[in-house]
Amino acid sequence: MTHMPLFIDLSNKKVVVFGGGHIAERKAREFCNYSRTKVVSRTFTPELKRMAGDGEIEIIKDDLTDIRRYFQGAFLVIPATNDPKLNALIADYAKTRKILFNKVDVAGDVIVPSIISSNEITLGVSPLGKTLAAAKFLKTRIEEILDEFSSMCRLQEEIRFTLKRIIKNQQDRRQMLYKILSDEEVWIGLSRSYDDGLKAALDIVNEKPQ
Repeated sequence: MTHMPLFIDLSNKKVVVFGGGHIAERKAREFCNYSRTKVVSRTFTPELKRMAGDGEIEIIKDDLTDIRRYFQGAFLVIPATNDPKLNALIADYAKTRKILFNKVDVAGDVIVPSIISSNEITLGVSPLGKTLAAAKFLKTRIEEILDEFSSMCRLQEEIRFTLKRIIKNQQDRRQMLYKILSDEEVWIGLSRSYDDGLKAALDIVNEKPQ
């Protein structure tokens, strides 16, 4: 199975989580800020009940003897019950209805990555269903440098508007932005403060040709 990383707008999509335990709770928390998330189960953790009370998710109490009704209009389903046979049945039914599914034990159609986000950058890190330790380590390392990359994105956007006023050729502007991106002094400046990085970048822009 080959997975392609994508960013998908889930704001008007329905995600259905089957199960009401701690795994289902984790899955509901992952999706509730991005989609219309429904959790279907016989019982629910206190946190799931709180999330429902706060309007973050919708919970539906059901004995799960007839799961088919909950697939109507679903974009993604997540089998997260404590019954492996039921989870397999949910996944198989999703396949027959051509609905995406995310499994908690093995790779399904959809793998949910660890999300690393700032104002300018959102990254997803996934071991593609294999060891989680490597993904957690990589996430920690990325978080350490993400602030500087976010500052560079902000700087590039600011410099881009400056360059539009003084450099007419788009290819020349692109080369200048790349020169700034790869300049060590700009990165050193950003490690101190945004203003120091911006000053170093503007020094490059204002350099007189030799």
